[in-house]
Amino acid sequence: MKDPSTGVSRRRFLAGSGIAAGLAVFGVACSDGDGAGPGTGGQSADTTPTPAARLDSDLDTAATAAGIEKLASDTYTAAGQLATAGSLGAAMPPALKALMTTAAGHHREALDAWNTVLTGAGRPAVTTPSAALKPAVDAAAGKLTDVLATATLALRLEDYAAQTYQKAIPMLRSTDAIKLAAQLNVVGSQRQAVLRYILGLYPVGSGTAKETRDFAPADPRPTLITG
Repeated sequence: MKDPSTGVSRRRFLAGSGIAAGLAVFGVACSDGDGAGPGTGGQSADTTPTPAARLDSDLDTAATAAGIEKLASDTYTAAGQLATAGSLGAAMPPALKALMTTAAGHHREALDAWNTVLTGAGRPAVTTPSAALKPAVDAAAGKLTDVLATATLALRLEDYAAQTYQKAIPMLRSTDAIKLAAQLNVVGSQRQAVLRYILGLYPVGSGTAKETRDFAPADPRPTLITG
């Protein structure tokens, strides 16, 4: 990872990531530089976090993201196994079956990417699903009886992950971490578009919003999974 103390402006981020068009939907706003907070007596008090604190914050986010990616990969894999075993009723459409396989691979690659960030900084790799989110996903998965419900759960999980990334991106300090989170979010939005098309929904929007044209607010909650 690059020096986490480097300030990241919106212009620099969009230019460096090469995905400015894809980020337009997310409304990412990063501050220009590292300013000092106002002090007293006409002096300025430096409240800027230390480089070590910024690195720790980015690594905490990386660990959280890795846990979500692990859970998503496991969920897609399990759903594919249920379909193969005939536990979801009607045969899974080829398009959805292909998406399940591809998405599981995407999430494994994302997990590997975040783990590379973590181990490169001396932290252990994440090998277990998000403990905060897994109970909600397990509860929803236990109710799956058909293909449409499975696609809906996948959409809710993708929506949760997207909202998590949206909320995290403005807080990240490392340019590499910002770029990785944004790129993964763009790919996740593509998966959402396919899922929404399969479910007969407008291709952009929240997995649970009543108005299908509304994009989900950046406030991830487990209830987005269980409904």
